[in-house]
Amino acid sequence: VVTSREGAVIQDIKNVTWRRNPTVDIVLYSTKVQGNDAEKEIVEGINFFSNYDNVDVVVVARGGGSMEDLAAYNTESVARATYNCKKPIVSAVGHETDFTIIDFVSDLRAPTPSAAAEQLTKDREKERSTFTLILNKLCRELNTYISDKTELFNDTISALTDTIEDYLTRKSDRLYVCCDNLSLDIDNIVKNYQHTLELRINALKWLDPRAVLKRGYTLIEQEGKLKDTLSSVDLNKNIEVSFADGKLTAKPIK
Repeated sequence: VVTSREGAVIQDIKNVTWRRNPTVDIVLYSTKVQGNDAEKEIVEGINFFSNYDNVDVVVVARGGGSMEDLAAYNTESVARATYNCKKPIVSAVGHETDFTIIDFVSDLRAPTPSAAAEQLTKDREKERSTFTLILNKLCRELNTYISDKTELFNDTISALTDTIEDYLTRKSDRLYVCCDNLSLDIDNIVKNYQHTLELRINALKWLDPRAVLKRGYTLIEQEGKLKDTLSSVDLNKNIEVSFADGKLTAKPIK
């Protein structure tokens, strides 16, 4: 703010600004607002804030008065400094019915200093109310989004579960069929081996010497050796005659 440290203008600006939003910082460049050197100091204040990084907007302000009292704001140097200011600049000079040259080269004309403070600050309570409305709307939209996504997730899980159950059912049925087929194959293999075994057992039975003996034949042994011809028998030694139900010792006679 470019204005006098004394007087009601800076107090009005602070009161209105901080009532609406206490977080706003106000930087004052104190100048004369009329009389000797007022024009020079106002230009210096505008140029200072033009190159001051820590402000967002410049307000050139003073209260109402006669045309002579407002003369500094009708000068070429003040008008040029206002026009060349690198920051947005607001003219808040005089009352609502007062017009000066600075009003026509500034970015915004405020009818009074208090009006400038009101135009440049947002009402914190209104902002808080707006924020609350936006937050509530965001919460509703977020809840709706979560609800929709939850429903979609549950539907997806249900569909996936059904798919898995169908897959497992098909594989289980296939497994049961394979088990049945395998059981039949094993039974057939066992039966085939059992039949082959029975054939071989029967064949062995026919080769069993005891089976031959049961049909009335005998085995002749002499000194532990089987005698299958008469010429191989030593008539001077006993022989052993094996029957199906036992053995006896005999003396050979030719």
